[in-house]
Amino acid sequence: MKLLDRVVSPNEKGKTLADILKEHGLNPKNQNIQVWIDGKLTKVPPDKLELKPGWRIEIVPLPSGGGGGILGAVGAIAVGVLTGGLAAAAVGAAGLSIGAFTISQATVFALGFTVGAGIFSYLTAPKPKLPSFGDVGSDTFGSSPTYSWNGIQTVMTQGVPIPVVYGTHAVGGIRIQYDLGQTDAITAEKVDTNRDGNADILLITRKTDYNGNPTGKFAQPLQDWLLLCEGEIEKVETFYLNDIPYKSFHFYEMFYTSGTATNTDVSLKVTVPVSSILSHEEKFTYLSKNPSKLIHGFWVNLHFPNGLYKINKNSGGMEREPCKFKVRLYRGSEQIGESEEIPLYGQVKEGFVWRFWIGIARSGTPANNPLWGQWQFLDSVTNSDAPYRIEIEKLSEDSPTIYDVNTVYIQSITEELGKVENGYSRPLKVRYPYTAYLYYYLDASPSLSGTLPNAKVVVKGKRVKLYNFETGQWEIAWTDNPAWIIRDILTNSRYGLGDFITEENIDDESFKAFAQFCQEQGYKCNLVLDGFQRGWDLINNLLAKFRAFILRNGSKYKIKFLKDEPPVQMFTMGNVIQGSLKVHFISISDRYNTIEARFLDESDGYKMKTILVSTGERYERKKTIDFFGITDRATVEKECRFLLSWMQKVKRSIEFDVYLDALAVEPGDIFLFSHDVPKWLASGRIVKQEGNILTLDRTVAPETNYIKVRTKDDQILTFEIEKVEETRIHLKTSAPELENCPYLCGKISETPKLYRCIEITRTAENIRHVVAIEHIPELFN
Repeated sequence: MKLLDRVVSPNEKGKTLADILKEHGLNPKNQNIQVWIDGKLTKVPPDKLELKPGWRIEIVPLPSGGGGGILGAVGAIAVGVLTGGLAAAAVGAAGLSIGAFTISQATVFALGFTVGAGIFSYLTAPKPKLPSFGDVGSDTFGSSPTYSWNGIQTVMTQGVPIPVVYGTHAVGGIRIQYDLGQTDAITAEKVDTNRDGNADILLITRKTDYNGNPTGKFAQPLQDWLLLCEGEIEKVETFYLNDIPYKSFHFYEMFYTSGTATNTDVSLKVTVPVSSILSHEEKFTYLSKNPSKLIHGFWVNLHFPNGLYKINKNSGGMEREPCKFKVRLYRGSEQIGESEEIPLYGQVKEGFVWRFWIGIARSGTPANNPLWGQWQFLDSVTNSDAPYRIEIEKLSEDSPTIYDVNTVYIQSITEELGKVENGYSRPLKVRYPYTAYLYYYLDASPSLSGTLPNAKVVVKGKRVKLYNFETGQWEIAWTDNPAWIIRDILTNSRYGLGDFITEENIDDESFKAFAQFCQEQGYKCNLVLDGFQRGWDLINNLLAKFRAFILRNGSKYKIKFLKDEPPVQMFTMGNVIQGSLKVHFISISDRYNTIEARFLDESDGYKMKTILVSTGERYERKKTIDFFGITDRATVEKECRFLLSWMQKVKRSIEFDVYLDALAVEPGDIFLFSHDVPKWLASGRIVKQEGNILTLDRTVAPETNYIKVRTKDDQILTFEIEKVEETRIHLKTSAPELENCPYLCGKISETPKLYRCIEITRTAENIRHVVAIEHIPELFN
């Protein structure tokens, strides 16, 4: 279901809500939607609910997110359906086409503006307050492994969102699999140790000193696969393991993918840490995490933490010590096979890992290779959901003395997944389209041992659709401009709100203007989306960091941003409904003078930082704001100073009613305001015009020397006054037709009040309620 405003006027009696939903292609049975009537959720079945004229019906889709739940639960977006009072037949030729109807611009205003909970999140309060600028306390970052006081974390768990990286940012990634290898310094050879004609497997070192102690490399290798983020990305710039730059390590292999549709295939493995001692007295049993039909084989890692050796009590020399064991494989309760006795001989004092392979043959004769630790079992059953059970028995007596050492642990077991083709089991390879991932292969080291390393990968992130002002063309490219990042979140159907907002619903001209504004301000958005937050809250909270908000006019979503602009309208005694004006003064307790700003600092490895910015007043009124999306300390400090200046200077808000035909502003617009109650200049309507002589609806002061008039084509013109005769004024220059236009007038030294509209709501059929806050031009210089 795509987002559209639908205006209907059911003239047929007995029409139900189900009829309306069906007309517009909506079906509550297979679409997750809610229906609200006049602001209240209805639970009446649609086929039982008969519509009444004048109802305001909102159909609210409740998506659960896309692309692996990247944004989590996406915020509800209302699809307004007005019944009664807005007949489509009453529209003239200059209408605007939305959906199946043509409605006039006035009707679009009648639908009202939808403003989110961002920079003007206080709009629904009876008494307007200063903007919250999108901060939502300590829950801004939700369950994100990136925005954490513990630092950026690599996670390895199910159900976490795939990150989306915009701009340039560090991300920990999701560990999809890892594989611990065998200690390189240990090799196996066939040796007739007992001189009985049978070759045993003997562990030897590649390098020893005169006493037989190993001097080779005993580091255990690690192969690691990390899902980084949604693709297609620009590139990986650098990465760290346990906060150590990658150049400090020696890699056997390392590469990353950019997240296109043709990513490299990955063999699918599941490594399960075990860390269980294998004793002679008790068999070790392992139950596979996957059904037997999906398993190609197992890697079993045996860890000898103290080495494997025997000391000759007479000579004191080191001799070979055996460790013998046997492996059995079961599918469910059925035994598949049993290995022969596996003797392992060592003359090694250093801790090491030796791994062996348990393969699953689906047909033919199993190919065993004890020299390389490979055993296969034949299992011709290829479609069983039962798991495999591995039983490992240590046949050698335990030797817990200083003379005989054969202590062994099961370190980990890796399940390699596979599929059966033509009677043979083959490793299962998985492709991760549209997801960038990083692979590396290296040895453990003093700075990288004990646990799996925590990765921090700096990614130059997502390529998005943007407008290139130099070429005048739309293109797909990397950007850190907030305008194009917000546009991508709104329209991307894989992980954003694209199931409900299409590119046809975007007011691209406003996004272009916002992109240029961000360039002028030096705004850069460097952001990771990897926590659970309502999509609409995310949009508004992010926009608020760049002095912007979003509104919906008809079926179009439009960006508005705070800057000093010429006023677009005048409200005076001539068009404000009498008795409707209310003036509010914001108390000092609601205006903070200190900001505790939290952000991830790009200059210090994207660590969470807190800075305090204050006006220096004696009594502190502190506000904590999370500047997610901004990683530059200078920008954070600049925005804190702007907010504190706003708090110091913006002290007044107003609300009033006007008739619909007198409304030519939308939220975010600046307008001139004059009214008798607070004595802000003189104002009203022009009663009569005779050339350059205007007759006003009131007597004005003799010293009045200028007048501002809103013309019938919504221009605001200023004229100098030559002479005042009570209600008649003489202009110094000629003027266009101004009869019945609103005006305000006064002395040149007296300027009208400037206000910024922040809310327009419908209170009656042709009456709109306007809420505004004072505009201070010098705040934006």
